[in-house]
Amino acid sequence: MATIDVTPNPRILQMLGEIDFEPWQCLAELIDNSIDAYIGAINDDPDYLSSYAIDSYDIYVDLPSNDSFKRGIASITLSDSGPGMTLEQLQDSVRAGFSGNEPTGKLGLFGMGFNIATARLGRVTEIRTTRYNDDSWLLLSLDLDKMQKTGEFTANIETEKKTDEEHGMHGTIVDVKKIKNEFKNKLTSGGGIGKIKGQLSRIYSSLLSNHPINIKLNSNFIQPFKHCHWSPSRTALVGSGKEEPSYIEIDEPLAENYFCRVCWLWSDKASVKNERCPACESKVELKQRRVHGWLGIQRYFHKEHFGIDLIRNGRIIEQNNKDFFSWINEDGDTELEYPIDSMHWGGRIIGQINIDFAKVDYQKTSFEKQRKEWREISDLLRGRGPFRPKIAEKLGYEENTSPLGKLFKTFRTGNKPGRRYLVPGQRNNPLAGDNADAQAWAQKFYKGESNFETDEAWWERVEDAERALRGGRDDEPPTNPDDPFGDTPPVPNPDNDEPPIEETQLDRELCGEYEFPDPNIFGRPLSVTVFKNTAIVRKREMLSLPPLKLEVTGNRIKITYIPNHPAFVDFSETEQDYVLLEIASAFNKRVGDSNWSTSRIFQQLKNKYAEARKLDLNTLAYEAGNILKELKESLGDRKIQK
Repeated sequence: MATIDVTPNPRILQMLGEIDFEPWQCLAELIDNSIDAYIGAINDDPDYLSSYAIDSYDIYVDLPSNDSFKRGIASITLSDSGPGMTLEQLQDSVRAGFSGNEPTGKLGLFGMGFNIATARLGRVTEIRTTRYNDDSWLLLSLDLDKMQKTGEFTANIETEKKTDEEHGMHGTIVDVKKIKNEFKNKLTSGGGIGKIKGQLSRIYSSLLSNHPINIKLNSNFIQPFKHCHWSPSRTALVGSGKEEPSYIEIDEPLAENYFCRVCWLWSDKASVKNERCPACESKVELKQRRVHGWLGIQRYFHKEHFGIDLIRNGRIIEQNNKDFFSWINEDGDTELEYPIDSMHWGGRIIGQINIDFAKVDYQKTSFEKQRKEWREISDLLRGRGPFRPKIAEKLGYEENTSPLGKLFKTFRTGNKPGRRYLVPGQRNNPLAGDNADAQAWAQKFYKGESNFETDEAWWERVEDAERALRGGRDDEPPTNPDDPFGDTPPVPNPDNDEPPIEETQLDRELCGEYEFPDPNIFGRPLSVTVFKNTAIVRKREMLSLPPLKLEVTGNRIKITYIPNHPAFVDFSETEQDYVLLEIASAFNKRVGDSNWSTSRIFQQLKNKYAEARKLDLNTLAYEAGNILKELKESLGDRKIQK
């Protein structure tokens, strides 16, 4: 039988170097290999570090200087304190397409990462590696120009005797030389190095936080990125003193599936026969799949910086993923559900979720989401039904009790200060929600300032707001089971500092700061405190009473409304509509601009503060369908009268 040589042409490595990898991605591929060596060593010997009398697993990355580029000797060096490689392991490590990694337990994938990274960065790669008891170093050099010229897909391996000082050393050094000039600015400028540092801090944050691993870039240790979330002990106060968590830990198994080590395909039990892979007929094995991590609430709102970090084997693949905040409706369309009630500030649900079994793309920047396991992950984290309870009820779904569903229920909005939503108030006006200071403190948190490592600064403002809501008193938690936001003691009347009548109850949902639609015309917000009159008022008496009454003092407005007033019961307008109408009228008087009529201001305020109540076409279609169905049934039962 004849055979043919299928060794790839050396140009394949040069072509790999054209793949669009940023320098930080190339460095990350090399770091992945080093971390995999650590994981392998720990799996073989859990006491690996202590066995070699070292406190941590250190990875050093040295970038080239601007001067080295001018002199034509720019290089990148990565070294580690790993176990080192045998000759066979060294050969396999540089073979394009080879991977000895268990893809469900290691960072490396596809067997191409090393080749892509080194070919992308430079023209020559030298590797030195040794084990603890070895007398010599193994040296290997890959010269792309030489290989292209000779047409040979070979590399020489040499040995170099260890010096006395090197006795007992172990680890691997990768030196990439002849760095491409196109990367000069990204590797030498302050901005370029800062970006690399930030990306490595972010993607390895979980590993750096949970393992004795150090990554040092140009003599500076990479500090793991930390999320600015509320402490797990902080809870929102809802209902009759009920506390809801702001932090949820997740550790849930999925059904065991078969895994193929050859083609890396996961298959459910129904599709596997005789323990053979449906795709390649290789032997498969049952493996556990697990989703674990946490979800929580950030201490500040942001339009972009929220979402869930999705992690594979300790490395963050997707940062701030927002896919789970949308619902795929019955028509297959995607509907955004969060954030819609706090759109003017942004979102703050965050988290870190480990899905080690899920498949990623070759650049390790996203998960493959067309696969069956992605739907299983989504079902576990967010459920199949909508978050929004009214829409869920109308469409026949049960209450969404998924982890994200629970956080959404408690924190779907949050521009009202206090314990209800864990929102700080302003320093001089605790009843006004404050996100500016919260964001400024977050920047100090990210810079590592000690006074802002914990959430005490944010919590103090939350408690200040809560005391203001309770009339400046530290009272017991609310006890009225009929009030979903707590039986809050009344706020003093700003006119005479006397408490309002006992029949009123603070409406937290409607209290807050309301801003004029165009801050360039009128920049001062109105501070609005809203009460509902809980006294028993007979219907005939209501006819002679306005639906709400207004008290204005400077820039403060106090509104008291009657919940069962015919204005709210007999028509579609809500208490919020009337409150916004009064606020629009107050703005109109202050602005005195004919271009800003009360109706125009009212419409703009509704867009901003009542966005969640906008008519939903899917819900309307559903309701219209039900009405038509009832009409058909009703008319079908009647006989035509002549």
